[in-house]
Amino acid sequence: MVFRNELSEYKVNNLYLELATLISKHTKLDLTSIVNLMRIPPSLDFGDVSFPCFTLSKTLKKAPNLIAEELAEVIKAEFLEKVLAVNGYLNFYFDKKHFVKCALVDISKKDFGKNNHGANKKVIVEMSSPNIAKSFGIGHLRSTIIGESLARIYEFNGYKSIKINYLGDWGTQFGKLLLAFELYGDEKKLLADPINHLQDVYVKLNQNLTEELEVRAKQNFKLMEEGDKKTLATWKKFKEKSIEEFMEIYDLLGVSFDEISGESTQNKKSLEIINKLKDKKIAKQSEGALIIDFEDDLGVGILQKSDGTTIYLSRDISAAIERKEKYDFEEMIYEVGSEQELHFKQVFKALKLMGYKWADNLKHITHGLYLGKDGKKLSTRGGSSVKMRDIWAEVESKVLAELKKRDSAIDSRLKLITRSAVLYGDLKNFRNTSVIFDAKSITSMEGDTGPYLLYSYARSKSILRKLKFKTQKIGEVVPEMEEYSLIVKLGQFPYIVLTAKLRDDPSQVANYVMSLSQEFNSFYTKCKVQGSDKEDFRASLVYLYAETLKKALNLIGIDTIEEM
Repeated sequence: MVFRNELSEYKVNNLYLELATLISKHTKLDLTSIVNLMRIPPSLDFGDVSFPCFTLSKTLKKAPNLIAEELAEVIKAEFLEKVLAVNGYLNFYFDKKHFVKCALVDISKKDFGKNNHGANKKVIVEMSSPNIAKSFGIGHLRSTIIGESLARIYEFNGYKSIKINYLGDWGTQFGKLLLAFELYGDEKKLLADPINHLQDVYVKLNQNLTEELEVRAKQNFKLMEEGDKKTLATWKKFKEKSIEEFMEIYDLLGVSFDEISGESTQNKKSLEIINKLKDKKIAKQSEGALIIDFEDDLGVGILQKSDGTTIYLSRDISAAIERKEKYDFEEMIYEVGSEQELHFKQVFKALKLMGYKWADNLKHITHGLYLGKDGKKLSTRGGSSVKMRDIWAEVESKVLAELKKRDSAIDSRLKLITRSAVLYGDLKNFRNTSVIFDAKSITSMEGDTGPYLLYSYARSKSILRKLKFKTQKIGEVVPEMEEYSLIVKLGQFPYIVLTAKLRDDPSQVANYVMSLSQEFNSFYTKCKVQGSDKEDFRASLVYLYAETLKKALNLIGIDTIEEM
């Protein structure tokens, strides 16, 4: 989605975004493309911003290094000290005095970092979506926390985000589950330990499955689809018990939803959609089933089985239409693993064939897998799913050990520190990268971890308490190198927020908060604050750091702690 070229519409005074506008004027690329291509170099020696010209080579029919040299001659602004062309890249150096003046005004604002890119339009984020009657496994963790972070990032960019947990609560497997409970179930065990008991009876049925039992299971699901009250009452009981467990996990993770629904809500509606698809000649019969032959690399999608029961393709098409009617969203994000890529391409294509132009604003945001230390998929352990409760308990025990080393009080902070370890340990990675789970490495109070970030924040608040800090006092100051480096890092926040949205990538924020914390610790080590002749200025920098870090951490779902 291309956004408007007038930066003033974003209500943000940020040199990175002003530079993006300037580059856009000279290259005719839209701002979205410019911001996506811009990079912040690893060192200020290489400039404040780097811009590759390789993308322009095809349209301008010139070598990238020549394009860079030509643009370096014409891109001028009072906030730029110099522009250098280096091997097909443009390296922009901000004027330090101008940057400090603009950045400190910007950083001091309460809404620093925010913009109105979304213009209060609605974005739906479908996330988490575990299957009922199963323990919440680590396989759904990434969808949950990446989706939560994306919703927060979109909100910060001016959207109204709506988080939907679309449960896997319908399908032929529930016909099997009903039969399994009928044969092997125990009401007392269901009340005592519902999810484990349901999993046990389901596994037992599959171990003893015969052709006759298979037929009975299919008949159970057909009864569900036909609305049989007794069958649905048992299914509903299983669903309620599942949601109770899920909500406990979401509380640990600090995740909430605007709507919790499921495939079951689309049972009757999907039949209406199927009739529309037949009327439009999009769907056709094939070997007793109803299908869509996409006649391209998307292959064939099944809408309805030969026995008349629906499948999740038809239900997802129906759900998308219902959400558009209910929320009138601008964009809808499905944060689901990459193994569902073909399915969502089929959903989007089917909606386009039905004439829904808004289908172009649907996105499948994928993520990689969790891996064990051996590099293998962390989805099974001894034949059972890796439960989120077990993962949390393992991480929490490591955090507890770290706190005891420091004689820290064991209170509500334990949950928040454990959460920071789990969330940051995942979100620092680009979402499509598979993640090696290692409880020990993500819980250290030092290094690239969530607990380290909380410690850094608590340290800054401790400094401010000692100084009895009340108000900012910036004044006219010529910053030293360590001060300037911290100001530069703080000033990058609005750019980071926007790029994280444009790339649907929470790791942009997660990596930023780590580099910001490292920059702050370097500043504090080299620059005396209390008792120095620049105490007011440096105390103000500490305050601005704490405020910015708190905002950035919130975008990845981490709540700060005043004391560690």
